[in-house]
Amino acid sequence: MSLLNYTALEFISQVFQCDIRDIKNIQAMKNGMTNDSYVFDVDQKRYIIRIPGKGSAELVNRKMEYNVYQTIAEYNITDPMVYLSAENSYKITEYLDNVQNCDPRNWEEVEISMNALRAFHNLKLTMDYSFAIYDNIEKYDKLIADHGSEFSNYQENKEKAYELRDFIQKYAQPFYLSHIDSNHDNFLLNNQQNQVFMIDWEYAGMQDQDLDIAMFTIYAGYNKEEFDKLICIYCQGKCELARRLKIYAYACIAGFLWGIWAEYKKICGVDFGDYTNLQYSYIENYYPIIKEEMKNI
Repeated sequence: MSLLNYTALEFISQVFQCDIRDIKNIQAMKNGMTNDSYVFDVDQKRYIIRIPGKGSAELVNRKMEYNVYQTIAEYNITDPMVYLSAENSYKITEYLDNVQNCDPRNWEEVEISMNALRAFHNLKLTMDYSFAIYDNIEKYDKLIADHGSEFSNYQENKEKAYELRDFIQKYAQPFYLSHIDSNHDNFLLNNQQNQVFMIDWEYAGMQDQDLDIAMFTIYAGYNKEEFDKLICIYCQGKCELARRLKIYAYACIAGFLWGIWAEYKKICGVDFGDYTNLQYSYIENYYPIIKEEMKNI
């Protein structure tokens, strides 16, 4: 019996105009946090199909994701798209050989990834959709409202997140297209061709692009020394205090946001274990630092 459900198999057969029996060598990949992915062959060529996971319909604006891929299509910065359905959110891309995910503990790979991220940012792409952090906090908060948070200091941390809002807005850069889900697994490095592909753009939207630096940090689980090193790499050694504290603040509110996200996924039956604790820890650890060092701006 196939690992893929019939709907997915039928979708593939329609895209490639082939018989379902011609879809070969189906293998499950490591499941992502939002989606499930499978590799398969058609006509001796390898592809990946992404299938939305549990609860993702409430978390991702798939029509906007479709528009993002249209916006970046000409720049060769992501895996080659075969088909993306704006209706059922199934996505088929070409399978990339000789690539590896960025290792966040390998600083050479991190620097390569940050160079790629900076180059993408410098394109200053625009679209008509913004990733509104605080709106998403409220949306995710409502999704867990009937169950409540498992964390006793949830409301206290939410208040801290909102307290940082004015500070962030004061020092925010003009909004351009940002990846938002810029974690190390979404940087695919091809060392043979000296190329980096950034994948999984489903949360992308207009934002202060410094948010992407914070996102990389909170997924990697960096401590402060590592966080500062990442900022130094991205900013090429030039980052004034106000900008550094703003990036810390982004880690606080982004960590809080993804903490709620993880709590909702658990309600949907997908438990990410310590990931939730890690995300909530950033506001607890960096809020006091920001409040203290703001005096020096």
